[in-house]
Amino acid sequence: MTRKLGIVFFFLLFFSFFLSDNIVLGLHELEYRIEVHIDGSARWVIEHRFLLETEDDETMFAQYSNWTYFSDYLIKNVKALVNAAKQNTSRNMTVENFKMTVDVSDSYRAVKYEFDWIKFAEETGSHIKIGDVFEVDGLFLYGNGTLNMTYPADYVVEIVSPKPN
Repeated sequence: MTRKLGIVFFFLLFFSFFLSDNIVLGLHELEYRIEVHIDGSARWVIEHRFLLETEDDETMFAQYSNWTYFSDYLIKNVKALVNAAKQNTSRNMTVENFKMTVDVSDSYRAVKYEFDWIKFAEETGSHIKIGDVFEVDGLFLYGNGTLNMTYPADYVVEIVSPKPN
């Protein structure tokens, strides 16, 4: 039996509340990956990729790859985001397993942040509804990054709003 997956996206610039004071300079790519699991939890990966061509590129990379920025700023703000979503959805959400990795190769750099968001989506047995967390005031994706979302293989997308591009 094919299970159904309802996806409702309300995010124009999600996460900018914790990245908003950063100006994107030089070649910088941003990607969000959300892997939704059958139980409604999700593994989030936020990856910044840089081609270091200028001093500004180096400065931005240094900020994103700084452990203090990760532990004191990003983790704190993700936890605040999850708490706000918890209040809005009435689901007992938590966030755990934070990890930061930095990849350095010649002039190319990548900084990857990962975490597990427990109860990210609403699971009702045969349906997983993704998206109500994005209805929280002030929550949105940052910049011109891409979002790639995966879901369990036995599910099919039933509804998407707004239409993805």
